[in-house]
Amino acid sequence: MTEYKMTPRFAIGMSADWRGQQYNLIGIEPRCRRDGRDTLVLVWQTCCLTCGVSFTTTTAQRKLKKPNRNCPTHAKKRPS
Repeated sequence: MTEYKMTPRFAIGMSADWRGQQYNLIGIEPRCRRDGRDTLVLVWQTCCLTCGVSFTTTTAQRKLKKPNRNCPTHAKKRPS
């Protein structure tokens, strides 16, 4: 079983603000990184800036940095 170190500043139920948009931490999930190491990601719930629908997004466990601001329907598509 893998043991994870969790940054104490994040707790499920907390809220954070990113450029005026409110994010609520609703979960912490294990993930496998590209290099094969196990890690944790933070699961946030917020509302789309374009249509207002509620959606979830994930960020690295250390900080809320550049999270998705729009739902999958309105997210900017990256060229393939």
